[in-house]
Amino acid sequence: MGTKPSNVNGLDATGKTPLDVMLDNMRWADKGAADLLSMLTEKGARLPDGFIHARELMRLREVAQRCARDAPPYVHPRLSPVQHSGDETKPINSVVRVEFVRAKDGRPA
Repeated sequence: MGTKPSNVNGLDATGKTPLDVMLDNMRWADKGAADLLSMLTEKGARLPDGFIHARELMRLREVAQRCARDAPPYVHPRLSPVQHSGDETKPINSVVRVEFVRAKDGRPA
């Protein structure tokens, strides 16, 4: 009782928008990948499970990339097509005016 329904104005129960969640996930995955890369480069070949860590690194980079790709529509709205219409009693009429002129000496310009 007294709680807001989820998804009011694009917000979840925590008050975060879908963009907030995507950006949080992107930053989390990016930081995780950076930390893992740092660990792999520091310890290098001494890690017996280096392949597993490298695979996890790639997975985290893919998560960050996916979030980065999905976020722009929430930041940069797309232009919507415009349907031109007029009043039925006063329809829109297109007028094209073509004017031919001559030079002062009578030649076509």
